[in-house]
Amino acid sequence: GVRAPRDPAQALRYLQQAATQPETALKGHYELGRLFAYGYLDESRPLLAAQYLMWSARRGYAAADGALARLFVSGKGLCPNLANAYVFARLGAREGSAWIALLEKQIAARLPADEVAQADSLYAGELGARPSAYRIPQTMLAEAAAIAAEHGVQIAAVDNVETGAETKTATD
Repeated sequence: GVRAPRDPAQALRYLQQAATQPETALKGHYELGRLFAYGYLDESRPLLAAQYLMWSARRGYAAADGALARLFVSGKGLCPNLANAYVFARLGAREGSAWIALLEKQIAARLPADEVAQADSLYAGELGARPSAYRIPQTMLAEAAAIAAEHGVQIAAVDNVETGAETKTATD
């Protein structure tokens, strides 16, 4: 087969569009974070990458936790911070990712003993800042509704408290 031509600007447009859609927002923000972290648009922009990755991570996307951990370990564009790296690796490993669990062990081995308590406190705070599994759909739908409203589209959502089911309708 023939490979598609490299077009980072088009990739950026597609990812920005994906980030505004409820079905693809988590992955879209994660991929935008990677796009900026690895410099696919000519230069690395780690602070912007961290913002996109944090958005996905705080909504339960484990791969974003792993990417944040790598950003804090590498220190490329961010101050290296093993405590933060450990927190995000631990959060990602909690979701069952084997490679993030390995990263967590590697970071823990490098973390000075006096920083472990600080890292544990940061972990508890970050874990508390994340919505529960039930609240994620509500949060995502509220954000999607706000984005849609900016574009003149109304989204109505009704969550079933017992099942967590969602009903969505879009009107022009």
